[in-house]
Amino acid sequence: MSVRNLNWYNLQATRRYPLDDTANGESSDNQSLPNDIIVDAHIRFPNSLGNFAYVQGVTISAGIATVLIGVSESFEGEGATIGAVSVPQPVTPGVHYPIMAVIGGVAGWLVFGVGATTPFFGRFLAPKNTRIAPRCARGYRPLPITDIGKQGLANALSNVVKIVGESPVEIVTRRVSIENQNVNAFIFRLNQSATTLVYNPLSYFLGPCSQRPESGTCQKEPIETINGVAPDCDGNIVIEFENLAAVNFSDCGGFDLLTPLTLTQICAGTNYKPPVFYKDLCCPAEVETVDDRDALPLNSLKIGTIVKTLLPEVQYWLVKAVNESGATWEETSEVDAVCGWPDPTKTIPTVVLDISAVQDYPTLTVPVCVDFCSCGLSPIFDIRRGVFQIERTTAPFGCAPCSEAPAEAENSDPRQLVDKNTYATVDSSSLNLATLKNSASDWAYGKTITAQFKISPAGLDRNGGVIINYRHERNNGAPQIRYLAAVLDVSRGQLRLLRYTNDSFVAEAQEFFNVKTNVWYNVAVTTIFNGGNIGLIVSAREAINPENNVTISTNLSLEQYGDAIGAAGLYANRAFTYFNKLTITD
Repeated sequence: MSVRNLNWYNLQATRRYPLDDTANGESSDNQSLPNDIIVDAHIRFPNSLGNFAYVQGVTISAGIATVLIGVSESFEGEGATIGAVSVPQPVTPGVHYPIMAVIGGVAGWLVFGVGATTPFFGRFLAPKNTRIAPRCARGYRPLPITDIGKQGLANALSNVVKIVGESPVEIVTRRVSIENQNVNAFIFRLNQSATTLVYNPLSYFLGPCSQRPESGTCQKEPIETINGVAPDCDGNIVIEFENLAAVNFSDCGGFDLLTPLTLTQICAGTNYKPPVFYKDLCCPAEVETVDDRDALPLNSLKIGTIVKTLLPEVQYWLVKAVNESGATWEETSEVDAVCGWPDPTKTIPTVVLDISAVQDYPTLTVPVCVDFCSCGLSPIFDIRRGVFQIERTTAPFGCAPCSEAPAEAENSDPRQLVDKNTYATVDSSSLNLATLKNSASDWAYGKTITAQFKISPAGLDRNGGVIINYRHERNNGAPQIRYLAAVLDVSRGQLRLLRYTNDSFVAEAQEFFNVKTNVWYNVAVTTIFNGGNIGLIVSAREAINPENNVTISTNLSLEQYGDAIGAAGLYANRAFTYFNKLTITD
């Protein structure tokens, strides 16, 4: 068979096809739709939606190409949207891209031309502007019967349905009169030849209680619905368990649900971690610290003094008495264990007890560069919530040479990936937060905090980002958590700036960005003073292809943002995300 019009799409790029000759192509802001953006289309829709199909809007940006299709009943009137084509850049010219229908019964495809890579934005009011030619988009008369079902059931049969009558029910076709019109109809009836000869219909169709079902004489089922889901015609409800194993009881019925997580892991993954005390350079002890509780100088102790360790699991002792032989101690819970520090409303003298095995964590100085190429977990991170662990994957070089990266890693090609350790959020059912120890100071102002990460498709949600100004403090005696998070969200296709205050997130700003899984990204937040506000510049770019990027600039009031006394760290909400490094620079 011969092929006609080998240069069909190139030819259509020189004229307004597939638009109708009567369309002027003018947008609401008096721009003309370029001929080479759309070069062909084939669309079918129910004629009950309208008579004229037209292009409602066209958006060509660096990250995506989108065309909206609408149908109107009049040539000059605005209609409803029936479908869209949305394709990530780069768009391939000459390819049939399917239409995503927003109304049932709509289908078809659209072909982009070479102009789909040139930025353009246009909204079109009516078919007089961008009507699609009838040969490319036309309506059809819907079928008179779209589905068949049983009264009271939500599900119905559609498409090609085969109806079979089982004895003593038969299905026949007859020409009947409905509303003064003769039409073909299916008739469900009892087999006339078998009635009364083989069975008595008055007793044959009685329910299990020898009464009509609607009489209500039958014993009711103990469970009618589960979360609003009713059983099928056989009385069955299918329940699927994700990440759980259902084990049947063989002797008494029922089943047991098993999960690999322990109760401790579940509680640890869903509750915020209280702050932990670290020995640093900016918080000197009230008395000279020693490495043995009983070696504290007697003249520095008073009865009722609280002594606390610097261990990650903070322990407390209360001084009960002081005599010539030393002090007597009693373990105490009088210290507020929710936030990890003494209640400021109580005047309790406190002594810091240093344990020689505890590592010192001096206050961080800029620039800060943390990668995870070593074999163990980073000791300078607090896991505030969720689960982080070391996971190997292919990743860009870290920010400093280490045992698993070449010595020239710092100056190597950033597009080259190596097999190395990363810091991963492996709990995809929880919010995951990890912050740097001893990063709480005013260096957040005027600095840029950057996280490099890759989002796995395995999570319930797919996202990742950097948090700044994480603070766990008390407000009117109650614990309060506040922070900002710059997040890449795959599901939304957005770069988002979120503000968290104790129990909820507020989206301060967002920009569309073609975020993908298994792609390395850098998300950076820069903070600057702007009068009574704090200015925030949030940017995201691909680590391998930095030309693919997006930026948000916004302001927050200092009352909402809070003083910059919090920590910076890593963020992933119900996501399996690999973090490669975290940097803080001027």
